Amino acid sequence: MQKIINPLSIKIGKTFAPVFCKIEFENGNLAITGVVAPNTSGNCRGGCGQIYDNLINQSEKIFTEGWNKDLVLRLVEVWKKWHLNDMKAGCEHQEKAGWGDKDLKIVHLKLRPEVWSKQDKIEEKCKNNLRSKLKAEITKREQKLLNLPYTFEMQAGKKSSIVKRYYITEKIENKKSNWVEPSVHEEGVLGKPCPVCGYEYGSAWKRQKVPKEVIAFINSLPETKKTPAWI
Repeated sequence: MQKIINPLSIKIGKTFAPVFCKIEFENGNLAITGVVAPNTSGNCRGGCGQIYDNLINQSEKIFTEGWNKDLVLRLVEVWKKWHLNDMKAGCEHQEKAGWGDKDLKIVHLKLRPEVWSKQDKIEEKCKNNLRSKLKAEITKREQKLLNLPYTFEMQAGKKSSIVKRYYITEKIENKKSNWVEPSVHEEGVLGKPCPVCGYEYGSAWKRQKVPKEVIAFINSLPETKKTPAWI
């Protein structure tokens, strides 16, 4: 099954631009993509791809005949939940529990210049000792400094004496919890086992069967009366 829909138009500049979505359901796999005002040159006036935010966040919009706010919200709900249902990072239990949906603040750190300079000196000392004495002769403090990674990530706001002493902040970014390991942030889920079946989140692509009611909903959506230049 393949269909193209035109649920609404959104305001870009001083005029309204039509939004088209292509829905494909083949061999049990669902894929939905969209484009804002495609033109014959191959460009478009807005975004393309996973543009469901354009359908709900745009303040000025005009619904196409047969469409309304509730129908669009339901479409976005299905889109976000079931798009690429054969490429889910979590098992059915993790998906149902909403694993991977949280926004986490992650700090990227790197060694202070004076610290990695000390590391270089320790390494040179070890080489010289190996040449002359056949052993590195490294102190525990030097070993500690030498084992410090050049960069790493950690949870924003988490206090650490090691970080304060040896590292500087390179940048802070927001990441979805499905891209963050629990070792980096306590709410990260990448690689975390499911308490029900033991599956480690993100270790494979899992398939989830699209419910019959979702398929029925997709089939009921009004098809576009306009033919887009491309989608």
